[in-house]
Amino acid sequence: MYTADQLLGMTLDNKYKIVRQLGDGGMAYVFAAERLHIGDLAAVKLLHPELAKEPLKKRRFQLEAYTTAAVKHPNVISIFDYDETDSGQPYLVLELLNGPTLSNHIKRGRMLPITRVVEIITPICGALNLAHQKGILHRDLKPSNIVLHQLEDLTEVVKLIDFGIVKMLNDDSSPLTQQGYVVGTPEYLSPERYMGHPLDARSDIYSLGVLAYRLLTGRVPFNGQTATEILQKHIKQAVHPPRLLNSAISEEVEAVVLKALSKKPADRQTTTVEFANELGEAQISSGDTLDHFSSLNET
Repeated sequence: MYTADQLLGMTLDNKYKIVRQLGDGGMAYVFAAERLHIGDLAAVKLLHPELAKEPLKKRRFQLEAYTTAAVKHPNVISIFDYDETDSGQPYLVLELLNGPTLSNHIKRGRMLPITRVVEIITPICGALNLAHQKGILHRDLKPSNIVLHQLEDLTEVVKLIDFGIVKMLNDDSSPLTQQGYVVGTPEYLSPERYMGHPLDARSDIYSLGVLAYRLLTGRVPFNGQTATEILQKHIKQAVHPPRLLNSAISEEVEAVVLKALSKKPADRQTTTVEFANELGEAQISSGDTLDHFSSLNET
């Protein structure tokens, strides 16, 4: 098994020369690597050595490879390869993205205009709709899993990343909840996730509602000192109307976001496409423009 320092300069499978480290997440190192047979750069995501010894973590990593490959969409990061090092450490070879995560884009409580929110959320909804059609729930929608990728001509492409804790809709055996802990980011989890109820696309729609709320108001609907406190609020506490936090939000936009944040899945939009369409229509009907919101972005 290899540490990050040991991997620098190494060539994996005679194809991928590790050039520099890009990050170190909870489960994996991420490197930029030269694809020697092609000459371009890709991202290599390598499971931490201690986790590679745990069957569940290794299975989750393999599932990420499978689901990322299954959801071929312009707004989903592309996967090129999956393999293991000679010591049994699995790695993914992915498209190398150029641009900030949405989390970095909105740091320090920054609010975005509804036109910008629609620009970001609409392509993500399209990617999720394809995933849902293939029986895949993302289950970890949040700003740090969205990248504002910039092409060489400076065109922006919104990319959904990290299918590491997905759930297959037809698989009730996936052991992704362990020892009483719910895997995911508490601020973005649907009530049914915490309650252990059956999940469908509307669980991801709730998370999209949280995302839209965060982008429009500069804060998530529920926060707290512990994960349990936050999750209990998702279940029991009413959402603070976003217009009370940002008066520039129209009633039409607020209604769409609050619908997505309904406690009961049956009260939400049925598909992510429906959510995107309603949000776009609310933007148009309310007459919201970039100029209308320009004062919100002064930092």
